[in-house]
Amino acid sequence: HSDQALRILGSDATKDEKTALGSVQYQENRAVLHRDVRQMPQRRACWSSWVYRSQQGSIGVTYWMNLLQGIPESDPLFVTLNPTDDIPDELIYDDVQFAHPLFDAAAIRAQTMIKNMQGANRTWFAGAYNRHGFHEDGIASAMRVIRAMSAPELLKGDRHEIHGQRAEVSVSVGV
Repeated sequence: HSDQALRILGSDATKDEKTALGSVQYQENRAVLHRDVRQMPQRRACWSSWVYRSQQGSIGVTYWMNLLQGIPESDPLFVTLNPTDDIPDELIYDDVQFAHPLFDAAAIRAQTMIKNMQGANRTWFAGAYNRHGFHEDGIASAMRVIRAMSAPELLKGDRHEIHGQRAEVSVSVGV
């Protein structure tokens, strides 16, 4: 996360680093791994990979892991982000808090700033906050840094090679 990178830099952070890394805000999200079918629609025909619920201004999203990961349906498995209804403790496997980046106008501007300061002071920044916030965006961001460190001329392309295998990664900063 950009806020963690800024803490690591501490008093050595430049003005631009403070501005860019400090511009990305984060939202706390609760993720619950469970087997509570009541988090899904009452009509089974309406079940899908992602289901959202809105109650009293709150929005929760449930991922049906059996469908998404090919897990046998004999053991219903769900991940609910920010549950709108309580899930009984006996149906919970795990309950964790995450912080996800919020992509407002300041965060989008910060992405351009971060791209432009990569490598300055021998400092590089990789993370999902450099793209769209998904896990794979963190990896794509790291690949961009690796290419820039080893072959800056490759920064403009969207291909890289890992263990002799050619792969494509969409690398773009900003929206």
